[in-house]
Amino acid sequence: LMNISISTVLFVSPFTNASTELFRRFKQWGFDAVELLIEDPAHIDPAFVKRELDRHGLLCGSVAAAINPGRDLRGNAARRRREAIIRTTFFVAAALAIVISVAIVLSLLGDTITFLRGIDPAALLSDAWQPRNAEYGLATIISGTLVIAVIAMIVATPLGLGAANYLAEYASPRVRAWLKPIIEILATIPSVVLGFFALTVLSPAIVQPLCGNSLPFTLASAGIAVGILVTPLVASISEDALYAVPQNLREASYGLGATKRTTSIRVVMPAAVSGI
Repeated sequence: LMNISISTVLFVSPFTNASTELFRRFKQWGFDAVELLIEDPAHIDPAFVKRELDRHGLLCGSVAAAINPGRDLRGNAARRRREAIIRTTFFVAAALAIVISVAIVLSLLGDTITFLRGIDPAALLSDAWQPRNAEYGLATIISGTLVIAVIAMIVATPLGLGAANYLAEYASPRVRAWLKPIIEILATIPSVVLGFFALTVLSPAIVQPLCGNSLPFTLASAGIAVGILVTPLVASISEDALYAVPQNLREASYGLGATKRTTSIRVVMPAAVSGI
């Protein structure tokens, strides 16, 4: 039986001589048995089919009725209505998000056009950002944003990757189960709270002692605050990427004699770098 070749054939009713001609060809092609998939079994004479199979030296693996192509397979009407309601709800939710985003962009675009019409374009190229003096230097805003982003990443990268590496490689499942949600909750702290924290704590306690008599609000305090703000996000996303690395890579590294530290830094980190 292991050497028997089986072919599945769809016979369209009624069963004709052309159908029996296929039996002869299947035998020539090396098939020893056929499985009959019949569209309308009511119009098929089983005895005639068996005689034709025996005449051509073929075995019959099984006989089954084919599904009528015209049959409605969508289910009952109530189920289709529920599916339509769910589909419409999801579509409205997705469309609403797009509409809100477009409305925000249009509202900002309108105010931007009004603002640009009321100022001298040369004011955008000035060296300072002093709106009260009609100086709107874009270079100041852009450079300040980049400096704050760099400081924030200097703070968030080691903290976030360190936390992610601990959760993915060193923490027990029990510790990870309660520590991971806490980190994700920290990512929901409002930015205004971190701004107030930077003004009242970071500037007087860290920035001013290091930089002397600086202003309470500086790029350093803002960068540190933004770094603290994004550290939970970096940790959560990086931990997901590290945790998704296949376990067999770790086992292969251990099998070659690598330590856990070497495995996490030299094997797991490079494998998860795209997610990080």
